[in-house]
Amino acid sequence: MMLLMKLLILVLVLLVLIRLKIEISIVLLLGTGLLEILFPVPLGVFWRNIGESIFNSQSLSLVGIVVLVLFLGRFLQIQGNFNQMVRSLQQSIREPRLILAIPPALIGLLPMLGGALVSAPIVEEASRKWSLSPAWKTFYNYWFRHIWEYCWPLY
Repeated sequence: MMLLMKLLILVLVLLVLIRLKIEISIVLLLGTGLLEILFPVPLGVFWRNIGESIFNSQSLSLVGIVVLVLFLGRFLQIQGNFNQMVRSLQQSIREPRLILAIPPALIGLLPMLGGALVSAPIVEEASRKWSLSPAWKTFYNYWFRHIWEYCWPLY
């Protein structure tokens, strides 16, 4: 029971910090500290675990992949490829709402880390015709990118 109480305290503190709009990196850092306080391990082990986590080859690969996906998305945006893609879809498809759905759905066929970073600028470009809120753009991007999860064998 005490374990559940500690976990509940941790989750509540994190939620409050996020609700206060504190930067997520600071929230995660404070959460790590609170985790150490609530579930103490020797400080040497604590710092060794942090160091191993940061310099782990999988962690470094993950950071590298995210950076490369960001670079790819920015490159495609600068080159005007997203605009060209949306214009081509507008010429090919008469139903404008499908233009919001098709690009994230196609990107969703590739289970890749950071797919949202690639499809979000396309949805942004495609939604200029309407005055959609950021929440709706996020919804369209998320929903149609993940529509294949239940039937696509790569998932």
